[in-house]
Amino acid sequence: MSRVASKVLTAVLAAVVRTSGAAAEEPPQEAERRATDAIEPSADLSAWTSLRIGVVDAPYPSATLGEVRSEAGQARLLRFGAAARVAPKVQVGAHAAYVFAGVEQPAGSYRAGSAWGNPMLFAMLSGADLSERIGSKLDGDLSLSIGVPVAAERGPRYEQLDRRTLAIGGALEGWVNPEIYTPNVLPIALGGTLFLPRDYFQLELGLELPLLVRLSEDTIPNGASTSAIGFIPNGELRVTTWPWHWLGLSLGSTVAWPIAQPVYLSSRRTAAQAMLTPRVLFALGGEALMSLDVAVAAGGPASGTASAALSARMGL
Repeated sequence: MSRVASKVLTAVLAAVVRTSGAAAEEPPQEAERRATDAIEPSADLSAWTSLRIGVVDAPYPSATLGEVRSEAGQARLLRFGAAARVAPKVQVGAHAAYVFAGVEQPAGSYRAGSAWGNPMLFAMLSGADLSERIGSKLDGDLSLSIGVPVAAERGPRYEQLDRRTLAIGGALEGWVNPEIYTPNVLPIALGGTLFLPRDYFQLELGLELPLLVRLSEDTIPNGASTSAIGFIPNGELRVTTWPWHWLGLSLGSTVAWPIAQPVYLSSRRTAAQAMLTPRVLFALGGEALMSLDVAVAAGGPASGTASAALSARMGL
């Protein structure tokens, strides 16, 4: 019996050794994908769109039309874009905006206005993992955008309908995309984002530096002056948590600081504009995301502005 037991024990040990050796040779499995990754689809092609509706009460650089206003539900902004991955860490794409709103006239009535913003072409370098330098996972991206200068005033100079419509679109987004909504300029923007994912939340910090190069002074508002180069840096701070893999809750804030307004009355520099932007996110699988957000002006020049948006992003 002792010889039999010894042979059995030897066979068992040999099987264990062989199993361990085979397991060691197998490549490690890829870590389970976080639901937060759904925010930026990893597919080679991606597309996104959003519809924002709100109310606007914001300053306008004109001696005769000092404010731009649109009633609740009458300020509407449609955004859409697409991107393609041309290298493992490089994407190129384009996005555009269309504003259609009821614009208040001097006598108090409202007139329907619609205008295209400047379409933007961009290239983005992403996936820069800095974890080895700081001892914690930190990702980032860097983007360069250039606009197609199509935004302009089409009607009579005294009406300023297109310019005021575009000003409504800019106010809805808290002035964080002046390169889109400023007429008669060549917009160039450099942007970057730092992304810190943790076990229970993720922290995102973004900064954009747009330069608005003046192309023409045609149809500028009555009594206004122009800057050869406008400069309105803006940033965003956002914290997001995912209680479930399909549901995310996010709280963020944007700040735009007009250091050099492209069009102004008395001073190129005006007060900063901050917006509070809570958001709910729905991850629909690994490559699709829907979100609902609210943007409310936290005081500042556009303190009467608030909006809500439904957005969708999908990898193709």
